Amino acid sequence: MMKHAESLIENIEQLSLQISLKPGVNEALTNPFPYTILQYGLLKNQLKDEVNSNNLLYSVYLYFRLNNRILTTNEGLYALDQFFDKQIVTTNFQESSSKGYQVRSLQDTSPSEPVELLTFHRLVPLTAKEPLGELILNVKRQAFFDALFRYANVDSSKMMIMDSDSYVVLSESNARSRGFTTALRSMNDGHSLPGSSGMVKIEGEDETYFLSYARSDTNPWLVAERIPYSVYQLAWKSKMHAAVQVAAVILLISIALACLYSIRFTRPWKNMVRDYVDQQADYPGNMVKKDESQLVAEAIRELVSENRYIKQTLEQSKPIIRFRLIYDILTNRVFETSVMANRLQHLGIVFPHAYYAAFIVRADMQLLEDQEDYNEIRLLLFSTIENELRKRLFAVGTILENHQFGFILNVPVSTYMTQLKLELDACCQAVNRIGLEEFGITVQIAFGGIYSAMNGLNKSYHEAKRALHNTAWTYQTDCVFFEDSVDARKWSYPLAIQKELLRRLKAVDRESAKLSLDELFDRYMVGKSYSRDDVQDTITLMMGAIVQELYEDGYSLDKVHLRFQSVSECQHIGQVKELFYGYISDIMNLLEQFQDNKMSNTYISKAIAYMQTDYDRIESIADIADHVGVSSSYLSRMFRAETGKAPLDYLTRLRIDKSKELLFEGNCKYSLQEICGQIGYHDVQSFIRFFKKWEKITPGEYRKLRLDKGGVI
Repeated sequence: MMKHAESLIENIEQLSLQISLKPGVNEALTNPFPYTILQYGLLKNQLKDEVNSNNLLYSVYLYFRLNNRILTTNEGLYALDQFFDKQIVTTNFQESSSKGYQVRSLQDTSPSEPVELLTFHRLVPLTAKEPLGELILNVKRQAFFDALFRYANVDSSKMMIMDSDSYVVLSESNARSRGFTTALRSMNDGHSLPGSSGMVKIEGEDETYFLSYARSDTNPWLVAERIPYSVYQLAWKSKMHAAVQVAAVILLISIALACLYSIRFTRPWKNMVRDYVDQQADYPGNMVKKDESQLVAEAIRELVSENRYIKQTLEQSKPIIRFRLIYDILTNRVFETSVMANRLQHLGIVFPHAYYAAFIVRADMQLLEDQEDYNEIRLLLFSTIENELRKRLFAVGTILENHQFGFILNVPVSTYMTQLKLELDACCQAVNRIGLEEFGITVQIAFGGIYSAMNGLNKSYHEAKRALHNTAWTYQTDCVFFEDSVDARKWSYPLAIQKELLRRLKAVDRESAKLSLDELFDRYMVGKSYSRDDVQDTITLMMGAIVQELYEDGYSLDKVHLRFQSVSECQHIGQVKELFYGYISDIMNLLEQFQDNKMSNTYISKAIAYMQTDYDRIESIADIADHVGVSSSYLSRMFRAETGKAPLDYLTRLRIDKSKELLFEGNCKYSLQEICGQIGYHDVQSFIRFFKKWEKITPGEYRKLRLDKGGVI
């Protein structure tokens, strides 16, 4: 409402500005002396027209300072000292205010009641340095507030307006309003209405109500509204009733949902308890009746025990996993540096330094190969060497073939400086001393180059292997460094291309294999001024290495031959390429035949025969692989490729089939405990779990079902 009042006052101020800018007004103010009564009358008529056209105006005064006269729209022309309302003019000039307004009661020359006015004044003319007069607009107070209430769309009977001096500008004249006015004046005088707006509760004699008030920023008015307490009370009760209804609906829905969810969540537990009871019914000694809580507690204890066993098994497998990861990194089976770092971190291995090198420890264990505890001695020797190295260096290792151990060395420097070499040599001597004292074994250590990234470890590993091959002129316990054995006069062997070519041969990728050959000839041979002997030696070494690794992977290449004397007969490098392309193509043709003829693999036949005869003694896939004579991973890969299933799945199928026979042998004379021991399981729970996985029912259910059907199922 305050904004509406300010807007209405602004309109009246605009009206006073328009009147003050009329030409006749400014001319009369500037020189009033020659003006006649007729001219004053014409000016009065102009002002009278403004009053008649605006219902809010009661009258207009125009004061001429130069001749000390005042012209009114209702009475005419007066000398100031004879004017009945001269007080308003004198006050405004004393305050030296260019414009303003005030609330007052006016008793004019008519015998009627005093008129309640809002008087607005403006010093004129605006263009003069000093005011030459004053324009006064008397606005009907009741008309002003009626227009204001209509404009703001509020009920005037509940409103009251008071100025800063606690003078009531507007109020109803009934008793209730007078009490309201008295309370408001008392609170305003007592400074009980803080801030620019607010609401307070007032306890009246006949009713309780809220007083909502607001102060204007541009005028000295305080606008207050009387709001009966019953209005708020009814609204509060209505809202509270609606809130209670909503809460009741939500509560009912929540209870219904809780019941549905409880039924749904308890159903799996009941099914689990029923299945557990059915399993326990298979054991004659477990027929003691138990309630559901006892059965669930017993099942949970068994799960905890099984999880503890699994955790213990995983902890025991950690060294094996670590050995395999180090082996894969050294042999370049893990290509991405980020993958290497993440997998090492999962095993708790975080390298503190920025440089890496590979080194190989070769142990003199040929005389121990035939002993039964050879593997235990090799593992113990490896652990001893690794522990001794870790006292001085940051190194992690793995077990390699041919009495060798591979290690990753993490160092803070990029080259083998004298101090580092001395420290490494001291480690070698300490390792040899322990090997001789505890095992009677000597070791030789060869170090590859140092690289700034882990993906250089494969190169360092092969450098260590080369250094280990160049030990003819060294002592048996010497520490060998690759950089000391490099002959600058010899050209580098294309090891990276050999590895890439071998990988593409195994994938039978003919186009990629041809690209590897092109890279070999273009980078290492074309334009290199090498003799035919150098070219032939390179091809001989590379093909020998490729054939050797293919043989190790189980491929027989007896039908493929390369006549190396043919290389000497070649006239140019193009003929050498064609000869080499043909040989590689023959190898890939044979590899394709190996992949197509799956069931001809003797390893798989030997593994199947072993599982069929010794299924009750096999502990793991490692037992099968040791019997066949290959690694576990290679056997698993080949077995799945040949038969379409894993070795352990094949073994489980054999055991389940044998258990079916034993369930009915000798008129069901064997218990489940006896059967599980005869087919290779250590406990009945494992036997029941695998039987149900493959046959969809428990052994006890299978026996009962078959007996019910007369021995046929």
